[in-house]
Amino acid sequence: MRLDKDLGDLFVYLDMKVGRRNYVVALSSDHGVVPAPEDMQKTGADSGVLHLAELQERMEKAIEPFNFAKPAIARITSSDVYFAPNVYEKLKQNPNALRVVTEAALAQPGVAEIFRAEQLQDRPTTQSPTRRALADGYFPGRSGDLFIVPKPYWLMDRTPAGKARSYGTSHGAPYNYDQNVPLLFMGFGIRHGEYFDEVTPADLAPTLAALCGVTLASRDGHVLAEALAK
Repeated sequence: MRLDKDLGDLFVYLDMKVGRRNYVVALSSDHGVVPAPEDMQKTGADSGVLHLAELQERMEKAIEPFNFAKPAIARITSSDVYFAPNVYEKLKQNPNALRVVTEAALAQPGVAEIFRAEQLQDRPTTQSPTRRALADGYFPGRSGDLFIVPKPYWLMDRTPAGKARSYGTSHGAPYNYDQNVPLLFMGFGIRHGEYFDEVTPADLAPTLAALCGVTLASRDGHVLAEALAK
């Protein structure tokens, strides 16, 4: 409601100062959200909360027999599992230990898949939309060592053990409900209509540039010509 009011005030101001249809508005978002698991459960869907604190504890216990430094896991942030320094390098040299810790993670309620960092490097060609989405977000040196994929409609909860969740939902899963965002244009040069091609927020810049008579060098995005007035 606040956003609607702020946008309304902005458009009224622009209408007065610039003139209606003399400016262009583009609106999008950076992500969607997971439907609240409590709501999904009422529909009978397989939904729940993936407790990351419990997941970390489970993985720590699984790795104990291999005498790694404690704690072996530095932190789990969203889907990224960061091991303590040098631990992951040692895990890669010990396939049995890596298998055990991976199986422990897969046994946690709500976990669908596990990917290793080396499976995501260099944007691999893959038929898996999940793996492709994770690879698109992978950044060497910043991203984690392992990546947790929750089951659809399962919320990854970062709340510390013993505390109640203080928020309804979050984001970060490679599913449509997290990936689908609005992409709206209004104003000068925009043709009224609703379009169903696959687009991304990366298409905003080249489309606005085209309206300004500018050609961008960037490879990301394309001009949404169908939505432009002839």
